[in-house]
Amino acid sequence: MSGGRETVVITGSSGLIGAALAARLDPEYEEVGFDRPGEPHPPARADCIELDVASDDSVRDGLRRLRERHGDRIASVVHLAAYSDFEGEPSDKYGEVTVRGTGRGLRDFRGELFVFSSTMLVHKPGNPGERITEDSPVEATWYYPAPKVRTEGLIRRERGGTPVVLLRTAGVYTDGRRTATGWASHGPAGSSAGSRGRASVRPGSAWKRSRRGPN
Repeated sequence: MSGGRETVVITGSSGLIGAALAARLDPEYEEVGFDRPGEPHPPARADCIELDVASDDSVRDGLRRLRERHGDRIASVVHLAAYSDFEGEPSDKYGEVTVRGTGRGLRDFRGELFVFSSTMLVHKPGNPGERITEDSPVEATWYYPAPKVRTEGLIRRERGGTPVVLLRTAGVYTDGRRTATGWASHGPAGSSAGSRGRASVRPGSAWKRSRRGPN
C-alpha cells in the first residue's frame, strides 16, 4: 500500500486489457505491472516489475521485490499473462506458461482476491443462439482452451483461503473495435504491444478462429 492506496497487481499489464485496466484503476489504486523484460513496457502509471512466469527463480524474485516496494498486503492480483498462438500448433508453452506459470504465482500469493482471465471457449460447444452461463458444461475441444480448464482446476485446488474470480471472457474490443488478441501471444510473460484504449467485453459470437482470437 502506498499513500493510503491499496495495491493491485496486473500480470501482462502492457497488453490491451492490462493497460486499459491500469488506466481504469488509476488513481484510486496503486498498480503494479508484472511483465516480461523488454518492450512493450507496462503503462507509465504502473510500477513495473519484470519477471518471467515460466521461471521459478524469476517469479520468486519478482514477488520479493513486490513485497519490498509495496508491503505484504495486496488487494488483488489480476492474472492476464498466458501463452497463445492461434496460427501455430499445440505447444508445451501452454502448460509451462499458462498452467504452471499461474501455479508459481499462486503458490506464494496470499492476497484478498485473485482474478484469472480464462475464456468462454472452455465451455462445451453449443448450438447457435444457445445461451452460455457459468453453469454450462465445461469441455475444451482444442489446444487453446484446454490449458485454461487445467488452470482453473489448479486455482481451485491451490488458492487456500484466497477468494477467486474466474473471468471467462468472449470477444474483447477497444472503442476503435480492435480486438484484444496479442496480449498473451508473445512469450512467457504473456504481454504484447497490443492497442491502447478503453477495453470492453462484448459477449456473443464475435470471435473467429484466427489470429484475432479471444483471451
